[in-house]
Amino acid sequence: MPILKAQLNINPKIRYKSQAIIVFISDNTMHTKEETQWDFKAELTLLRVAKVTGGAPNKLSKIKVKQKLALREAYKTKKFLPLDLRPKKTRAIRRRLTKHQASLKTEKEKKKEMYFPIRKYAIKV
Repeated sequence: MPILKAQLNINPKIRYKSQAIIVFISDNTMHTKEETQWDFKAELTLLRVAKVTGGAPNKLSKIKVKQKLALREAYKTKKFLPLDLRPKKTRAIRRRLTKHQASLKTEKEKKKEMYFPIRKYAIKV
């Protein structure tokens, strides 16, 4: 006769313990499920090792490149990019003003340019 283990099936809508339903699972089924879980984990580790060691040595880098390309496509329409997808460059370049920000002019500068344009002279020979 298999030993039974009780599990509480808790529903968020249930307010009192008396309304909770107790589900009995036999020890035998628990054991077989644990075994299959361990088998799947072992298979996954084998696949990971095969992915690393099997085939060309640059296989992992190719996989990484494909994943990054897929992520770039996914984040193309988003407002922000993850840090690892942003261009690396140097710290100074990253902190520099953008071309748009650098080209902006104050109201005073705009008025000065408007009222005192560059004089154009032509000498007649």
